[in-house]
This record gives sequence, structure tokens and C-alpha cells, in this order.
Amino acid sequence: MKLKYKILILLGVAICIFMLIRLANSNFRKQKISQVTVSINTQGGPELVTEEEVLFLISQGYDSLTSRTVGEIDLAWIENIAKTNPYVQSVDAFINIDASLTVSITQRKPILRVFNSHNQSFYVDTEGALMPLNQGGSPGLLIASGEIDEKYYPSAKYSYFDSINYNQAQMLSVMNKLYLISMAINSDSLLCKLITQVFVSAKNNFELIPAIGDQNILLGDVDELRTKLKNLSYFYKEGYTITNFSKYKTFDIRFNNQVVCIKKDEI
Repeated sequence: MKLKYKILILLGVAICIFMLIRLANSNFRKQKISQVTVSINTQGGPELVTEEEVLFLISQGYDSLTSRTVGEIDLAWIENIAKTNPYVQSVDAFINIDASLTVSITQRKPILRVFNSHNQSFYVDTEGALMPLNQGGSPGLLIASGEIDEKYYPSAKYSYFDSINYNQAQMLSVMNKLYLISMAINSDSLLCKLITQVFVSAKNNFELIPAIGDQNILLGDVDELRTKLKNLSYFYKEGYTITNFSKYKTFDIRFNNQVVCIKKDEI
């Protein structure tokens, strides 16, 4: 009998707790939204999304968030409408215990600006997706120009490969190769400051243009890309103090594990 009474008591306590939770949740859902906060993580890049732009998108469904109750807020809708901004990578919307609404935005990070053969200009982000230009500009990005025939498509997204051989490189588009080049350059602490432009020649070979000196750097294709750029980075770090770079017009890194220096009077 004692065990039976204990079970009944525990059951009664559980029911009371459940009812209290339901009551608290019901009361919470009736509370008005106390405050709206939009936080934006630019991932170290330029600001491309503003709080005002996010709130404007949300206002298409909620004219005044602070006049709405917690139960009236559709968090999934807020996340989806915020993602319609082309510079937004991800959104997390949630309501805090004090009935305040937080919309946490992670912004896409551009790493390359492209000027194609159709007089279009656009960004490529770290995930290989294309982005339209931003009115505020995005200084300091790597620039790509030359024989780039691919047009801007908002839905385009290019694949990342850590290592590419010659046969694999032949199957990739120019834009995919530019994405791989920009990712590799931006991952190197020296080259991300040194290399400012990538030029695509008529035969889809790539040339790099440094910020210092008047040399051009022949990269060739993207096969063994990281090895080529590692050699180039080492060459600039170690060779700059012992080599008079001004005598040279071209640095050729197309060949395996070497940097070929071509003097100006040899061209």
C-alpha cells in the first residue's frame, strides 16, 4: 500500500508540474515582444548587410514586432525572409526568456571580384556562390579579369577541391578555377596581401599580378595549385633579400617545384 501511495503522490506531482509548465508557456506566449535585436557576423569581411535592411524585410510580414505577442511570431518565416537578402549566409531567429526577439545573421564573405567578358561584375564568396555587387563597395578583394565568358547567375555555386591533378583541371570551368585560386591565395598569409589580380588569358591560362614590382606571374592551370603557390610564397619570402627582383619581368611557376625567373631583356 505504501508503494501505491508513493506512486500516486509522484504521479500527482508530475501532473502539477506539467500543468504549471503549460500555464507558464501560455502566459509567456501572451507576452508582447519587448525588444528586437539584429546581430550581424561579417566573418571579418566588409559590412554588406545592415540591421535596417533586415528589419525592412521582416516588416513585410510584421508591421510592428513589438506590438505582437510571442505566440504570434513565426520564427521560421523570419529566418526565410531574411535569407532572401543575397548577402545573408545563415539566419537564426529566437525568442529569449524576457520576450525579446533576436535575429542572428551570418553574412556571406566575398573573396573575389570578377569582371567578365559581358561587362558584368560580381563577387564570389568563400562557399563558391556568386553575389551581386554592393553599393558600399568591397575594397581589398582579389580581382579577376580577362577571358571570362561565364555570366552572372544568382543560383550558381562552384565546388571546392583541396587538390587537383591535370586531368581534373581540364574538366573545371574558368569560374570554378578562379574560385579555387582565390581560396588558395586567401589561405596564405603572404599571398593574400601580395597578389591583387588574376588575369585569364585566351587559352584559359592564369596569370597573377602582385601589388609590388612590375612582374607578372605565370600560374598556368590549377593542377597542383597549392604546391605552385607554396613555392611562390617561399620564393618571395626567401628570395627577396638575395635577388634583385627589378631585373625580372616574369616569374613562371607552371613547372614542378620550381620558380623560373625571366629577365626583362630575355622577353
